[in-house]
Amino acid sequence: MDQVDVTIDSNTQTEAQQVLNNSADIFDPGDTIPASLLSQVQAQKSRYQKEALASTYYFFFNTKVAPFNNKEARQAVDMAMDRTALSRLSSGSLTPGCFFLPPPITGHVTDQCSFGQPDTVPTADTIAKAKKMIADAGLAGTKVTVWSETRSPRQQFCAYLADLLNKLGFKASLKVIQDSVYFQTIGNQSLLPQVGFADWSQDFPNPSDFYLLLATSSIQATNNENFGNVSDPKIDDPLAKLEAIPAAQLQDNAKGWQDLDKYVQSQSYVGVYGYETAPKFTSTRVDFASAVFNPVAYMEFSTISLN
Repeated sequence: MDQVDVTIDSNTQTEAQQVLNNSADIFDPGDTIPASLLSQVQAQKSRYQKEALASTYYFFFNTKVAPFNNKEARQAVDMAMDRTALSRLSSGSLTPGCFFLPPPITGHVTDQCSFGQPDTVPTADTIAKAKKMIADAGLAGTKVTVWSETRSPRQQFCAYLADLLNKLGFKASLKVIQDSVYFQTIGNQSLLPQVGFADWSQDFPNPSDFYLLLATSSIQATNNENFGNVSDPKIDDPLAKLEAIPAAQLQDNAKGWQDLDKYVQSQSYVGVYGYETAPKFTSTRVDFASAVFNPVAYMEFSTISLN
């Protein structure tokens, strides 16, 4: 190839259909194949496969403003989330989970979540307990705005969350922001975003890459990436020690990261609901076997050739 033509299309239905019909060559691995086309795409054995990522999907809870400056409110939502429903909304691309560090990253915890297994549907008793926690905290009826990107299925994830918050006793509404400006918008402290969509994929295979999102030192007035304004010495102190450990000794110190991740989950500083996989999906024109998928950079265009 001597030229790569890229079309920006926020409609994943159209995007997937074009690749399926061979009118476009590569489906953006950063997008999710819509459920309505998933079975057709999965049937294309010679030009589709699911790729593992070091990526965490979560809802941020702003710990500096009501109602999620209250630990019980965060924990109630965390325990009541049906992560299997969110996985279905992702067309199965999300593996349900609750710990911040994803499976490929050193420090990932395989223990049971504080509220039980993430791949099971919360029971009626669990939902009732969550509602009582919110009522006992005096937060029933609190207005909550759920911030969301436009594209599918991220908007569907947030619509689910807004519905759950209403069922638990809050008065929740959905605020949808264009994808191109979403993260800088929720990163503007003056807007006081209470809760919403967030995700992170590794820049490099080290847990410190994820924990910059929960460090006090990351908080800033604009372009903030610590969306929940999490500031806790029980995170910052061990983080300072763990980040000083050379990468070559990372595996030997995995327990330190695991202990930190368990603490974060116990406080429900973030509402983790799954770990992402990505679709490697091309037209029949592409030499699929030689096209390299990179878990950080996704499709390596230099490896792509046309039949």
